Amino acid sequence: MNTLHIRSHSTIYDISVVLRNTPGELASLGGLLGKNGINIRVQYSDHSNRLILLTDDDVRAPKMENRA
Repeated sequence: MNTLHIRSHSTIYDISVVLRNTPGELASLGGLLGKNGINIRVQYSDHSNRLILLTDDDVRAPKMENRA
C-alpha cells in the first residue's frame, strides 16, 4: 500500500487508502483487516480514486497502516 490517511469526523473515522495498481492490493488489505477481526462496514471511492473504508473497529483499523 502506498498511503493511508485518517480523518476524524466526530466519532467516525474514514480511512483513505491509495493502493498501487497491482493485482491483489485490495485483497491484501482486506486480508489484513480480516485477520485482525476488523470488518469493513462501508467502502467507496472518492473522485480522486482513493478507497474510503468505514470499519467496525475505528480504533484498531488505522493502526493496520504499520502492518501493511
